[in-house]
Amino acid sequence: MRMMAIMMVVLLAIVTGMAYADTTAGEESRKTPRIVDGNDARPGEYPWMALLVDADEPDIYYAHLCGAALISSKWVVTAAHCVKDEWTGRNISTSDIEVVLGIHDLKNDTGERVGVRRIIPHPDYDSWTMDSDIALVELEKDVLCETLPLVSYNISLEGQESAILGWGVTEADGSEYPDVLQEVFLPVVSNQVCNDAYNQKKEPYHWWMNWWFDHEESDEITDNMLCAGYADGGKDSCTGDSGGPLVVWEEGWKLAGITSWGEGCSVPGYYGVYTRVSEFEEFIDKHISGEVSYCGDFNGDGAVNRDDFNEKYRDTWKELYRWILDCWISKDECGDYTDNGKVNFYDWIEKSNDMNQELDDWIQNCWEPEL
Repeated sequence: MRMMAIMMVVLLAIVTGMAYADTTAGEESRKTPRIVDGNDARPGEYPWMALLVDADEPDIYYAHLCGAALISSKWVVTAAHCVKDEWTGRNISTSDIEVVLGIHDLKNDTGERVGVRRIIPHPDYDSWTMDSDIALVELEKDVLCETLPLVSYNISLEGQESAILGWGVTEADGSEYPDVLQEVFLPVVSNQVCNDAYNQKKEPYHWWMNWWFDHEESDEITDNMLCAGYADGGKDSCTGDSGGPLVVWEEGWKLAGITSWGEGCSVPGYYGVYTRVSEFEEFIDKHISGEVSYCGDFNGDGAVNRDDFNEKYRDTWKELYRWILDCWISKDECGDYTDNGKVNFYDWIEKSNDMNQELDDWIQNCWEPEL
C-alpha cells in the first residue's frame, strides 16, 4: 500500500511536470508573439517607433525586450504581455524597463533612453486568450519626437495593406536579431477568415491537459483583435516584435494594431494576430488625457508603486499609535471606540481591526489593481 501511494505521488509529479512544461512551451510557440521576410526600414521613416529595454543592460541591442509606439509626448503603447511578469502575472516594476526613442540601428545609434513613471496594462487582459493585449507606459518626462495618431474608429481595415515594424528575428526558426529596424507589408484579413484558420482541425489536444486545466483548446479571434498576413505564410512578425505597431496609411501612418500572438512565425494556413487599437480608444484617451485618478497613488507623485504601499502602511499604524497615546491610554472620551460608555481593551481591539481592514481594502481595491 505504501509503495502504491509513492507511485501515485510520482505519477502526479510527472503529469504535473508535463502539464507545466507543455503549457510553458506551448504558450511560447503559440501565444508569444513572434519580422520574417521583411526589409530594412529607411532611417527616420518611422520617428514614433519605440523600444522597451532592460534598464540594467547598457547595450541597447542586448537590452531589447519589446516594441512600442509613441502616441503622445509622454506615453507609449505596447502589448500587455510585454509588461507582465510571466510567472506571477503582476506588472513588472517601472524601474526594470526604459523606453528608447529616436533609434534605427540598435548597434550603432544611441537614441534617447527615458525612464518609466507608470505602467498601465488593460484591466481585461487575459494571458491565456491574449484578449485585450494592450498596455500604456508613461514616460518620466515629455519627449520631442513625432507621435503616431490612432486609426479612425469607423474605418474598415479588411483588405488594407498594413506595415508591421520591429527588431524581432528575421527567420521563423532563427535566433539572430537584426541591428536595423525591419518592416513588412501585409494585408489585413477579416476576423472570420482568421477565426476559421485558427480553429481548423488540429492534432488532438493532450487529454491530460483538458483534464488537468479543464481547458479545451480554442483560439478565438475576438473583436479586440485583428489579423494580417498571407494564407500561404512566408511573411510575418516574429519573436521580439511583440508590442510593436501595425500601421495603415490614412493621410499618413495611423496606429491600427499591436503585435500580439500567432501560431509560430509565417506558418502556412495561419495569420499574425494583433490587438485592434480602435477598440481601446476610450482606455487610451482617458489615461493620456489625465482624466483617471489613481486611489493607489497614496503619496501623490503620479505613479502607483511600492512607495505608496510603504507610506500608506506607515501612516495607518502611526494613526493607530497616536490614538492609543492620546485617547486610549489617557482614557479620554475619544478612546471609547466601541461607544459603550467606557474605555477598555475591546476598544483597542476594535480600532485595530477596523484600521487593518481599511488598509486591506485599500491594498485590494486600489493599490494592487493599479500597481
